[in-house]
Amino acid sequence: MTNPNFDTMFSRKSEALKLLGIRSKADDFKIFELIKNGLTPKQCERVRKSLRLSSTEISSILGISAKSLQNKPTGYNFSSSVSDSLFKLAELGAFGIDVWNGDSKIFSDWLHSELAPLKGKTPLQLMTNMYGMEVVFQLMGRVKHGVYS
Repeated sequence: MTNPNFDTMFSRKSEALKLLGIRSKADDFKIFELIKNGLTPKQCERVRKSLRLSSTEISSILGISAKSLQNKPTGYNFSSSVSDSLFKLAELGAFGIDVWNGDSKIFSDWLHSELAPLKGKTPLQLMTNMYGMEVVFQLMGRVKHGVYS
């Protein structure tokens, strides 16, 4: 018998890798190495476009300036802390797109909406640190299971 939580986590990691443009199985050690060695601006751009975020929005989530984000040379890799945030964003995006049945536009609209459970803030406003991302993950889980309030 399989553990549904494990299957969901494994699927979320696999889908996050796809959002980043990485076509391989979700292996925890591989993900650790990818983050440690640094993800690339090209992968960041793939996530940004998939989630319909502006350069300013994604740079705020990653904790770097929009100008800095755009001026990275070919072959540049982000630091492990920026890469960690980018991978977490890709995981969150993959889960959100799944919650909204594959519709990234509806998910993007939700990310930009002021929500009562977030005391009138948008999910994007909370996503500037890992704790805020976790709050958004939990809220999406409630939406997925029909216990949104």
